[in-house]
Amino acid sequence: MREMNQEEGVTVVCSPHDHKMLNISDRIAWMQDGLLKKIAKRDEVDIEISQLAEK
Repeated sequence: MREMNQEEGVTVVCSPHDHKMLNISDRIAWMQDGLLKKIAKRDEVDIEISQLAEK
């Protein structure tokens, strides 16, 4: 997916249940009750993957 994005300019949207996907994301979007609440660049988001995995 990363290769397609960088080489071909293809945008990839996925809704994973694996928090490790956050490590390779350029942007992260939060949705609640079907509504888009926030979009942020990955480096602007203070999320520790290990903390999410514990929840």
